[in-house]
Amino acid sequence: MSLSNPTGPVLVLYSVDVERSLGPDPEAVRAVLESVNAIGNALARKGVEVLTRAVEDAPSILQVLDEVRPRGVFNLIESLLGRAVLESAAAWMLEHAAVPYTGAAAFTLGLCQRKALTKRLLDACGLPTARGHSIRLDTERDAARAMLAELRYPCIVKPGCDDGSVGLDNSSIVPSADAAWNRARDLLSKVEGDALVEEFVAGAELNVAIYGEGDDAYALPLSMIDFKLPPGYAPIVTYAGKWVPESVEYQGTQVICPAPIPEDVAEQVRRVALAAFRAVGLRDYGRVDMRLTEANEPRILEVNPNPDLDPEAGYARSARQHGWDYDELIHRIVRSAEARWSRDASDPPR
Repeated sequence: MSLSNPTGPVLVLYSVDVERSLGPDPEAVRAVLESVNAIGNALARKGVEVLTRAVEDAPSILQVLDEVRPRGVFNLIESLLGRAVLESAAAWMLEHAAVPYTGAAAFTLGLCQRKALTKRLLDACGLPTARGHSIRLDTERDAARAMLAELRYPCIVKPGCDDGSVGLDNSSIVPSADAAWNRARDLLSKVEGDALVEEFVAGAELNVAIYGEGDDAYALPLSMIDFKLPPGYAPIVTYAGKWVPESVEYQGTQVICPAPIPEDVAEQVRRVALAAFRAVGLRDYGRVDMRLTEANEPRILEVNPNPDLDPEAGYARSARQHGWDYDELIHRIVRSAEARWSRDASDPPR
């Protein structure tokens, strides 16, 4: 079945949750709607016919594709039925309909949403991550205490299946195994999946925006988080620090791009980030977040397959430093996806 049309418009798809602002992170989902409008306008200014549509579940995706018959989809769907864990299901539906789409494939979206699983893959590839353990609701206390006692504190406790700094606040840094257990259990009462407890890496935090695919992918100028927080605030990017402009965390969590770090360190960071990008199968665009140890050695924190594409967000900032304005960036992402589809159509995988 193919619901694509080479002469059709580019269809920007996003979750209907954005319009309703459902879930525990309303600021984050509202930000997606801003990106939807910005991307649509950017493509229109490049002379591309573009439509935007919100979808709620798998049948609504197929219905919209059947109505519009797009030449391709700019995929901004981050949840279905209000559940972020179903994000990858949307990409599966696009693949089922044989419609080319931007960004990571369904498998990669599902993998990156499970931070502990991604960490295991990166470790197996010999890439440096922060040491940690995963805690679930069914994890027995004694087993958890034994695992958590192996770690060096302080540690950070974060959701294992969420992004956008959901679940991170000033209490996310914990001083002991008991505190980590209590924080993980509290977090699991609010989010789906597991809680990830990782040794806290106290050095500079860096964001590596990457464009392209496979061997042709390359890193855009690095960004560094400039923490200027009052005493008592942890130097981490909390939910408020990312999404709530009036908060102390937001005001004290600014970004410097390009990152003011030595070139030899920057080169090592780029090398590790590109290896992680390729290891999980990212394509078109993505971001790798890491921190530096006291010895300036990188440790991967997260691989993000769908970073915020708002014109004022970090990815677009790095693109501007690279020499691309916002319209050029969005058009390049679409062209990258279309080139992949043309290549795959002429040489389909066996």
